[in-house]
Amino acid sequence: MLTTSSRRLWAAESRGYFARGVDHQFATYARWKHEDAGKTFSAEAAQAAAQAGRALMIAGTPADVAAQLRRWIDAVLPRHDLHLIVKLHYPGATLAETTRVLELFGRDVMPVLRSAAAGGAA
Repeated sequence: MLTTSSRRLWAAESRGYFARGVDHQFATYARWKHEDAGKTFSAEAAQAAAQAGRALMIAGTPADVAAQLRRWIDAVLPRHDLHLIVKLHYPGATLAETTRVLELFGRDVMPVLRSAAAGGAA
């Protein structure tokens, strides 16, 4: 189980870990879209794309992540099948960072999501 201090550390680590990759991913997709349209891609457009990506990012303590994903389960699953796909590795992440994220997600987030999908209480 994570201690309070390690939960704060995890929240800070996950924001930094994911932010680098999200910035890269969203800026790259935006650049491709601009280039396909024959437009010049500016630093301002890259920054706007990165900000949009960060607004969509789910990250935080394992409890925060589970709660944010649980909202999707609660909203979608009663009406439709739900296939949840999460991205836990981004460009620039080290093996150690990715391994830590995978372990925490599997240990602390997946059990909550499984319970929610089975109709369990939060």
